[in-house]
Amino acid sequence: MLVYWILILLPFAALIVGARFRDDLTNLCWLGVTTVTILAIGMRYEIGGDWENYFTHLLIATEKELLAVVVFRDDPSYGLLNWVSVNAGLGIYGVNLVCAALFVTGLAIFCRSQPIPWLTWLIATPYLLIVVGMGYTRQSVALGLLLWALVFLEEKKIWRFVLLILIGATFHKSVLLMSPLVVLGLGRS
Repeated sequence: MLVYWILILLPFAALIVGARFRDDLTNLCWLGVTTVTILAIGMRYEIGGDWENYFTHLLIATEKELLAVVVFRDDPSYGLLNWVSVNAGLGIYGVNLVCAALFVTGLAIFCRSQPIPWLTWLIATPYLLIVVGMGYTRQSVALGLLLWALVFLEEKKIWRFVLLILIGATFHKSVLLMSPLVVLGLGRS
């Protein structure tokens, strides 16, 4: 339970005193909060509603060849990540850490593009970080890449938006529902 309080108190403290930081100190603070969050999500064990499902993905990766894990699965990047993690001896922690890094990095990039970044992070913490990040690994990666893609869309970098959506779809197809947003990037305003 302490971990969840830390995940909420860190951005709250940064929101309260963050306006007084210099830019280099602010960047260090973002790096620290991002790293703590990645570790909290990535090092969890038997936490999340789909834990057994994800552990089954890992067991399949131990029994199959790379081609079978990547080509014949619904989520090829997640299958590849499982296969690499198993063969590198990292197990479920390797998978969870990489997925957490992708998710949290996407969220951090999105938050930093908002008018009040720490408030955005604080609001995202209870549901996005704790529930989605710790409960739905594949979906969280797709969501993190979507958030990152939205920053590119706002900057009118359409191809980067499309690329991140496509990569996100290799973790969970649901992110493809957001692909029509590309039309917003094609407009003038």
